[in-house]
Amino acid sequence: MTRAEQIRRALKAAVTAGAAASAGALPAPHRNKALEDGLVAIESGARAWLNLVDARPELLGEEVGENGEGVKEFDLVVRAEWIVHHPDEDARETAYDAGLEALGAILRADRTLGGLCDDLQFDEPDPADTVLAGVPQFKSCEFTIRLLFAAPDFLS
Repeated sequence: MTRAEQIRRALKAAVTAGAAASAGALPAPHRNKALEDGLVAIESGARAWLNLVDARPELLGEEVGENGEGVKEFDLVVRAEWIVHHPDEDARETAYDAGLEALGAILRADRTLGGLCDDLQFDEPDPADTVLAGVPQFKSCEFTIRLLFAAPDFLS
């Protein structure tokens, strides 16, 4: 298994464990599911949807060691999709905020995912960029999680 896949799986495992301990603030996360799957889950009674979507990694640079071997630094990008559905505006806002707070605490708890990556950073949530922006009874956002790691190549 590539280092990138190990890191992605570790991220999902950390969020899954954190969601289980969040007293209902976060549902168990999905990975690479279509938005339609989230809407079907919500139609079936779920109040929230969290999806971690693999995005294209970025090569940040390369260093050559003393023995001539190169090590490349990668920015492994994961897009988080957070959707809350509730007919009551106050309940919806409270659940949305509690979920973001819980997710932030999970991501800050171990920024190396047990030593698999060098650093974990995340951007501010952007509620304006989602397809559900402005749809009544929904509140949603997307944000980027960046997982930095070094390896001889991306397929290592």
